[in-house]
Amino acid sequence: MKTSFVRAILLAVSSIALAAPVAAADYPTKPIRMVVTYPPGGGMDVMARMIAAPLSKRLKEQIVVDNRPGASGMIGSEYVARSAPDGYTVILAPADTHSINPHVYTNIRYDAIRDFEPVAFLGSFPMALVVNPKIEAKSVADFTRLVASRQGKMSYASWGIGSSSHVAMQVLLLNSKLEMLHVPFTGAAPAVTGVISGSVDSMMVTLPTAEPHHQSGKIRILGVTPTRRPAGLATYPSEGMPTENSLWMGVLAPAKTPREIVNRLNAQLAASMREPELRSALEKAGLEPASKVGSPDDFRRFLTSQSDSWGRTIRAAGIKMELK
Repeated sequence: MKTSFVRAILLAVSSIALAAPVAAADYPTKPIRMVVTYPPGGGMDVMARMIAAPLSKRLKEQIVVDNRPGASGMIGSEYVARSAPDGYTVILAPADTHSINPHVYTNIRYDAIRDFEPVAFLGSFPMALVVNPKIEAKSVADFTRLVASRQGKMSYASWGIGSSSHVAMQVLLLNSKLEMLHVPFTGAAPAVTGVISGSVDSMMVTLPTAEPHHQSGKIRILGVTPTRRPAGLATYPSEGMPTENSLWMGVLAPAKTPREIVNRLNAQLAASMREPELRSALEKAGLEPASKVGSPDDFRRFLTSQSDSWGRTIRAAGIKMELK
């Protein structure tokens, strides 16, 4: 009786051990949900749909883009963190949700490192320092001298307290030991409008958002974070611009997603990102695609370093908010 029972237990255990590799080998067998933490029609949503098309062909399963906006991207992030770790729910994550929010919000409901499995780093967004054309500055050096001469009297916009635009400007100000008045808006468009109207002097904004207004003379780009120039966009100086912090974009899965599935997603995303048509489309949308999609372990190390870097800046600036 005892021998039969032990054999039955061993057989059950071996069956369970064999089940995961078989399931991973068959993956995927149904549509994959790619969560975007911003509304439909925005930049991240557009890029998610660009990436989903070639990835679907390679995996031979549909990639469903699922928009879950709200709470500075934390609603969608928490949803993915609590999802089954089976490879059928992933997030197209920006730096805001995983490098910035964890240091800004005191009661965030997910752990940006422990609750996620890094899959692939896809690229980064160049940021531009812009000013109203009436501001007497033609370079970042001119700007910092002007701000220094008017400590605390000049202003900058952002698309929200604790947002990447807010923290990116704080990096510049802290590095230069400068003070400015922060004027938060409820989105990038109204913030840029504030700079155009002259109600606010300056801001940090993504380069593709800034360039059309620069070309029309409504704002002036003083500098861009050091990156390779995205296709179709002009070249701007990077002297004096912050270099430590990156506005990155990548794919993550819930923690404990089987490594075989993570590796398969990583390989197919890397292959998709090598397609010239996709790279060109992403560049035109404002992303600097990664020259090479590294391994999940590479991405994990990058996430840790970026969290540390953004965290130092946010603590030094004293930026804190409570999630309502």
